[in-house]
Amino acid sequence: MKVRYRQADQAALLEPRADGSVSIRFDQPQRAVTPGQYAVAYEGDHCLGGGVIGSTAPAAFAAAA
Repeated sequence: MKVRYRQADQAALLEPRADGSVSIRFDQPQRAVTPGQYAVAYEGDHCLGGGVIGSTAPAAFAAAA
């Protein structure tokens, strides 16, 4: 998973939501992820898909939810 073009791959869990969107939970906190950016999922060199980030939540908030 990447949120920046030149970023190294980041381990993350993608969870589908009932409304058709996806929740992304990174294994490690990510710096300066901002709504309006794209998140793109890869498997090796193959792009699996991506989309615009609609909202973010700090790791402590997401863990409590």
